[in-house]
Amino acid sequence: MRSSEDFDDEIRAHIELETDRLIADGIPAAEAAARAKQAFGNVTSVREQFHESQRWIWLSQLRRDILFALRSMRKQPISAIAVVGTFALGIGATSAIVSVIDTVLLRPAPYPNGERLIAVAETRSVGAPGTTVASIKLEEWNRASKTIQGAAGYYTEPQSDTTGALPEKVTWALVTPGFFRVLGVRPEWGRDFTSDEEQPKGPSAVIISHALWVRHFGAAIAPAGKTIRLGRAAYSVVGVLSPTYIPPEAGVDVWCPVQFDGALRANREARFFSSFARLKPGVSRQGAEIELRGVFQQNADTRFDKGWTVTTGPLLEAKVAGVRRTLWVLGGAVGLLLLIACANVASLLIARGRSRQHEIAMRVSLGASRAQVVRQLLTESATLAVAGALAGLVLAWAGIRYFQGVAVSLPRVEEIRLDLRILCFTAGLAILTGILSGLFPALPLARRGERLLAEGGRGQIDGGSARTQSLIATAQMALTLVLLVGAGLMIRTLNNIRRADAGFTATGVWSLRVSASWGETNDMPRVARRLQTTLDALESVPGVDAAALSTLLPGAQTIAPSRYRLTGRSEAVTAISYAVSRRYFDTLRIPVLEGSTCAEGKSTALVNSSFARRYLAPGASAVGQTLAGEFGQNPEISGVVADIRDQNVARDPEPVVYTCGVPGYFPDPHYLVRSETVTPLMLRARLRELMPVRSVFNVQRLGDHIEGTSQERRVQTLLLIAFAGTALLLAAIGVFGLVSQFVSARYREFGLRVALGATRRDILWRTIRQAAWVLGGGAVAGLVLSMGLTRLLAASLYGVGVTDGLAFGASLLLLSGVTLLAAVLPARRAAAVDPMVALRSD
Repeated sequence: MRSSEDFDDEIRAHIELETDRLIADGIPAAEAAARAKQAFGNVTSVREQFHESQRWIWLSQLRRDILFALRSMRKQPISAIAVVGTFALGIGATSAIVSVIDTVLLRPAPYPNGERLIAVAETRSVGAPGTTVASIKLEEWNRASKTIQGAAGYYTEPQSDTTGALPEKVTWALVTPGFFRVLGVRPEWGRDFTSDEEQPKGPSAVIISHALWVRHFGAAIAPAGKTIRLGRAAYSVVGVLSPTYIPPEAGVDVWCPVQFDGALRANREARFFSSFARLKPGVSRQGAEIELRGVFQQNADTRFDKGWTVTTGPLLEAKVAGVRRTLWVLGGAVGLLLLIACANVASLLIARGRSRQHEIAMRVSLGASRAQVVRQLLTESATLAVAGALAGLVLAWAGIRYFQGVAVSLPRVEEIRLDLRILCFTAGLAILTGILSGLFPALPLARRGERLLAEGGRGQIDGGSARTQSLIATAQMALTLVLLVGAGLMIRTLNNIRRADAGFTATGVWSLRVSASWGETNDMPRVARRLQTTLDALESVPGVDAAALSTLLPGAQTIAPSRYRLTGRSEAVTAISYAVSRRYFDTLRIPVLEGSTCAEGKSTALVNSSFARRYLAPGASAVGQTLAGEFGQNPEISGVVADIRDQNVARDPEPVVYTCGVPGYFPDPHYLVRSETVTPLMLRARLRELMPVRSVFNVQRLGDHIEGTSQERRVQTLLLIAFAGTALLLAAIGVFGLVSQFVSARYREFGLRVALGATRRDILWRTIRQAAWVLGGGAVAGLVLSMGLTRLLAASLYGVGVTDGLAFGASLLLLSGVTLLAAVLPARRAAAVDPMVALRSD
């Protein structure tokens, strides 16, 4: 590329050659030099054309425009701070929510080539929810499949870490052979499990998390040859995972090979494992599913596999499916907030541009083109947006930390962070919003530059500009009303959930669990004796009124329904089924409507009212009928109890069968203790006396647990309230600016009206009417939008419709009040106009 010096030498050489030619023709030297320069043309213009043709000239222009923008911001600091703050709110909130959506919904599993990992499940029919998988099926797929590199599975259970002085609750995952190899993960220290350790009666080995390694051995000490004790057994630590490793199920501390014996390993009904597979390169998930289903059918046993099939999906789909709608709703809400912020910035920039009309007119008169003026104004708005984005990143970081604190049950919440992709998104968003927000004021100002100079740059409001600002304010009103209605509907939902009758009395009830292993179920009578001993110990604590156990903690846990054959009914019935001990209904104070509670020494069950209404003829009694279950249980119905909301407080009751007894097949049930005086310390102390090597965990008030079941709705509501409040503030600023500009532009007119006899009330009404028109248009548009967009919230609502009159009315009233309040302040200035001062102001 030629330098400026080279180009000047070329110009000089060209002129000298032409001069020499003219001298050779007999023209005097001075005249020849003058003619040569005249023939060449304007040297300065040629030099400018050369500079403008250089590849990086735009960088110089951009630098000049940015420096000018910074000087303009310094001249009008209050306006610049308002614009930067608005951008920070909009871009910061958007970046935070986009990072959550990206991590939870869009990003593949956090493993090497995670897009090739798929979840595999057994299900009763295509389209039905999937269940866990029996280990024998995994062995068959690994042996026969040509579309996957491997399949593995795991299940988790609480365990008691007795390495230290006191037992500590940990969660361990029992994994099938090849678990880490299928994930593509290697321990940071140590090694993977060997084939001997993955076989029945093999050496006892575990791989532990980095956090547990630090807790037990200190990060600086390699745990070579170290052991940890889980329950009464010692395990060799053969590996430590990286601190950045994220397991398929959060909260796992220890991984151990499952060492099933031959009978359990071959049991096709032992569906214990949450399973996944890694596709071979170039294989689609659908193709692998067809092959895995074929292998399943080839090896199926009609006694255990009849009616079952295989389904696949993205590895993390099952975990995020429940929050997908919520996150997209929040994404839509923050998108509306960003639009409101852009509209607010455009309105602020229009007002800011009016104060610079004389400056722009001068630039146009001195030769600046319309494109140059537009470029300069867009550079200024983009610079403001970038400054806002930098402040917004701080808000986004704080927002993500807050979100991780309140949404602890959200899948993959620990992975959410502001990474390079989000930073690039934020930068692009800043530039885009800056350009879009700056176009509205830039184009009219550039178009009217010369006319503004002729008018003397008085800063009068152009009709088109005023209409544009009014339309922007109207759009702000409409979008703000949508967010207010959404927040109102969620507030109503939370209030309805809080007031809902769960059907049982949670006040005064503690719930807790005791660590146990599913391997103990090899001796189910022994497990049953331990559970009964634990119940007796809890009831012996001073101040305890009643104690019970249940395989399901009421309030949130969801399980698949079971099938039964009811006496005198040909077709099967389905109902949620779980085991409860004899005093369960006394502990929760659930009314018995017919018959009696659990009987001693007899296989009995109770059903709820929903079961009786759905499956029995009107007037028929359920007491005395027999339920033939899927697993050989045939209890007799001893009573009917009132409906409770045991699956979810916000869901209507479903048919339920309560199987009476202490379930030896379920080693770690939930214990429930009713007492007004007992403390968690008293409960822990009594159980430690009884079982010193077991840990007691999840000790909590049942009411707190039920309150926590609405956490997802609560987070959604809090964020919608925050977005709606921010939008309301921005809308108020927009109305304040609009009315202030209206007052400034008509200050002389108002003075003249007052001089001619107009009252201050007339001036006040004329000014507020400007805001009233904007409010009216925004309210109509917002109500129409709300009718459609709030339907996206339907799945999250409880006890309230998407067109709830109270939510709509309260939102409209709040928006009207804030809008009129924002308009009153500048309107009072207009009403207090001094005619003499106003008339002399021109």
